[in-house]
Amino acid sequence: QKYRIGTRMVVDERTFRYSKATTALFRMRGAYNGNAWPINAATLTATTIATSQIKVVEATCAAGDYAGGYIVLFTSPFQIRRILGNDASDGTEAILYVDGAWEEGAAIGVWATGYPSLYGNCKNASLIGAPARDYISFVVVPLIEVTINRWFWGQTAGPCYGTVESLVPGAVINSRRVNFSVNGHLWSGTNLSPGGALGSQHAGYILPVTSSGNGDQFYMLELEQS
Repeated sequence: QKYRIGTRMVVDERTFRYSKATTALFRMRGAYNGNAWPINAATLTATTIATSQIKVVEATCAAGDYAGGYIVLFTSPFQIRRILGNDASDGTEAILYVDGAWEEGAAIGVWATGYPSLYGNCKNASLIGAPARDYISFVVVPLIEVTINRWFWGQTAGPCYGTVESLVPGAVINSRRVNFSVNGHLWSGTNLSPGGALGSQHAGYILPVTSSGNGDQFYMLELEQS
C-alpha cells in the first residue's frame, strides 16, 4: 500500500480511487464493494461532546481497518462522521478517530452503525451467485487485470470503455443510458436485467453518435462526480 485508501486522483477528464482487490478483478468490468456494516450495535461507552473519537462495539478489527469509512450515531438528529483511523479492538470495543468533533455527543445505549471504506474490499461479481449478487453496488472499474490482495487505481468517473452483457448500448432509439449488469458488464438501459428489473445500478451514458443496430461501449462513467 503506497497511498491512503480511497485517495482520489484526477487525470484530465477521468477520476480514480486508490482501492484494494480482495478477489481477482477483470479489466473494464465493475468491481463491487464487499463490505456491509460490521459496526451495528448500541454503544457501551458514552460519546463526549466536542471530542473527535468514539468507542464502538467491534470485537475483531485490527488497527486501521476502518480508515476512510463512516460512522453514524442514531441521535436526534443523526450524526455522521468520516473515520480517519481506529485502534485495534480490545475484544469488545474499538476506538475510532473521526474528522470532526461530535456536536451532540451520545449517551450509553445510542445505536451506532459503521461502514469501512468503499474502496478497501473490491470484489468480482462473477464469483458470487444469486441472490447475493442482486444486493451489491459497484464502486470502481479496473482498467487492468488485478490479482487478489493488490492495490490499484479504480476508475470512478469520466470517459471509460466496458464489456457488454446485452444489446450493445445505443443500438436502438433513445438508448443512451447504461447500467451495470449483476456481473459488472454494461447493460443497455432500455433492456430488462437478468433479475427482471429495468436495468440495474446506474453506470453512465453512451458518448459517441450511434445508429439503429450500431451501438457502442464508450461511455461516461458516473460512479462519482468527476
